[in-house]
Amino acid sequence: MVNSLIIDDVKFTSINLTNILKNLNFNNTKILNNHKDILELLKSGNLKDTEIIFLSLNLSISQELENSFAIIKKLKDIDQNIKIIVISESGKQQDILKAMRSGAFDYIEKPLNKEKINEILEKI
Repeated sequence: MVNSLIIDDVKFTSINLTNILKNLNFNNTKILNNHKDILELLKSGNLKDTEIIFLSLNLSISQELENSFAIIKKLKDIDQNIKIIVISESGKQQDILKAMRSGAFDYIEKPLNKEKINEILEKI
């Protein structure tokens, strides 16, 4: 069973993505929506059993983790093998490329698309 984590401060996106993942038989998904929990996870480094992380590209949680690119690098420092899929609202290619250079595995754009998500998950 694949364990996934959604890090997004927009609850609607997290719920929608969780439902899509359930339809794709990914039933073990944890959601982090508030900055305090996200920061605690990053400080503790406890990604035990997490294999895939869906991360909002528009996230800023602290001064040292001022953007998603810094968060990606921190997650990769914790576990180099973790697959990070960024969620982009804008579809700006420069931001997506920067995320990929920071260590993201792939990206999805809003509105979320079940087929695109499935394509990405099949590559893992």
